[in-house]
Amino acid sequence: MAGVHVGHDCSLGARTIVASGSLLAGHVTLGEGVVVGGQCAVHQHVHLGRGAYLGGGSVLARDLGPHTLAFGNRARARGLNLVGLRRAQNPREDVRGALIAYRLLFGGQASGFAHPPPHMQGGKTLAERARQVVACTAQLGPIAQELADFILNPNR
Repeated sequence: MAGVHVGHDCSLGARTIVASGSLLAGHVTLGEGVVVGGQCAVHQHVHLGRGAYLGGGSVLARDLGPHTLAFGNRARARGLNLVGLRRAQNPREDVRGALIAYRLLFGGQASGFAHPPPHMQGGKTLAERARQVVACTAQLGPIAQELADFILNPNR
């Protein structure tokens, strides 16, 4: 698109879309299939995970996990990029598992379980909750695993 600034040492994955007027500072990493809406600014050394979506006019100063939707001036994660997950033709079970993992990590409850397993309750820090997701990867699927790995490996 027109009028996009990509700073030094940036890395853009395959099938990445950066809309007009967006600014990427130095050392920004965009994973495969990331969408950056128009007039966005991304701070230096920020990582956007595979399939992430940054809404138009947003300012992103922190890492954004895979398949996560964020927007706003000082963008915050608002949920999963469900449209992107469906377009990528991910199995429904994997998308459902990712939703459960997202709610456990950021929403406080694993609401997809009738009775969450005991080891998925009470994680206090984000890293502890991510380890709980990793422990349930067989139930939650690969997208949930990818989200947890992004949190547990900040230096990627």
